[in-house]
Amino acid sequence: MSVDLARAYAGLFDRFRLTVAREFAALTKTELAARIGVTPAALTQYESGNSRPSAATLVKLSLTLGQSIEFFAADGQRDRLTDHGRAFFRSLRSTRQLDRSRAEARAFFVSEVADCLIRRVKLPELTLPKDLHIGDDTSQETIERRAEALRSHWGLSGSPIPNMVRLLEVHGIIVTRCTVECAGVDAFSRWFRPGPIVVLNSTKSLDRLRFDAAHELAHLLLHADVEPGNKVLEDQAHAFAAAFLMPRSVIREQLPQRFDPFRYGHLKRIWGVSVQALLRRARDLRRMSDATYRRAMITLSQMNERTNERSFPLPGTERAVLLRKALEALEPQSYTIHDLAAEARLTESFVRETVFDDEEARPTIRLDAMEPPTEQRRSGDYIMRGGERMAKKTHTVSFIAKKPTETPVKFKTSDGEVVKFDAMKPQPQRVRFQAKDKPKGR
Repeated sequence: MSVDLARAYAGLFDRFRLTVAREFAALTKTELAARIGVTPAALTQYESGNSRPSAATLVKLSLTLGQSIEFFAADGQRDRLTDHGRAFFRSLRSTRQLDRSRAEARAFFVSEVADCLIRRVKLPELTLPKDLHIGDDTSQETIERRAEALRSHWGLSGSPIPNMVRLLEVHGIIVTRCTVECAGVDAFSRWFRPGPIVVLNSTKSLDRLRFDAAHELAHLLLHADVEPGNKVLEDQAHAFAAAFLMPRSVIREQLPQRFDPFRYGHLKRIWGVSVQALLRRARDLRRMSDATYRRAMITLSQMNERTNERSFPLPGTERAVLLRKALEALEPQSYTIHDLAAEARLTESFVRETVFDDEEARPTIRLDAMEPPTEQRRSGDYIMRGGERMAKKTHTVSFIAKKPTETPVKFKTSDGEVVKFDAMKPQPQRVRFQAKDKPKGR
């Protein structure tokens, strides 16, 4: 990397871009200062604008933060990230400031990519109504009506929404997914110069990702003033998401009044929301009493399904395509991903990941070539080897009773713990084992 180039850009140094690059790298000022060989006080001076780094220090910053020399030059567009308002975050207590800053830095980078494309391509117009804001004391009924009003404004019937991410993009909202930078952060949204951006955590299951998208839509639609971590606003956004994804005029009569795992699992596949969200909706619409709702949630806990609902799979994924379509529209002009990265002054790998949203969503199969061949057959959802039941290598054993029997299925782990599956229950039951465990059959 040329020091001469750094000298040319040193006079254009932008303190804000240093801060956002450091936050994207998830480094504190002390950590970054140590890596480039300056004092924390000196780095603070750089970020406050009281002094500028030398050309040699700028080269170190570029190498350490993984950004080009050109990245750190001022563009005259903004002085700090908060010039575009604050982000809607969920609970501030459960999220580290370092994680929130990193996720916001990613959203800023996405806005830079979108800004470059918008200068060349006309993206869908933002069609969010501006007269649906609510206050802290807004009733549940008003929120239901806001959800119905937006469905009507967007020309949606009462049927399930097939693709929530695509719906947001069609109506002018930029959506991006991230994994590494959002590891400790739920979905969030914020406004930038190109318009609103929704950032979704791609490690979430499809039903949670769809609900998160609707939740962030609620913030953009209902809340004019951002108060990160405000429980009242979060509860309102949650209620709106449920009403928007599951309109009461249609869903109410479909919800069973008692918890039937198979029927609720079927509704999950139809409406694209979790079983827990369906149960909560049944309670809120008074199809299910509070006591019945509590018992249903206890049953889910006993089934070990409160976290990921593996017994109620929702296959598929929803990818963002808006930015990719914009880039494809520029292909006749020979404008490539390389040109876009250069214009945005970001790494090509980041721009490619953002535009193509090409994270591999399918599960990866890994085979052990050294494992000796054994005769095995499946019984229920556990493996049989030589007549002996063994725990799966996924560390999870599942059992679904095909025929009721009074004799429970027992497993004994290596530490002596005995786990029983009640064969009288038709719903899926799960238990986790260590990899070394070798459960014995009944």
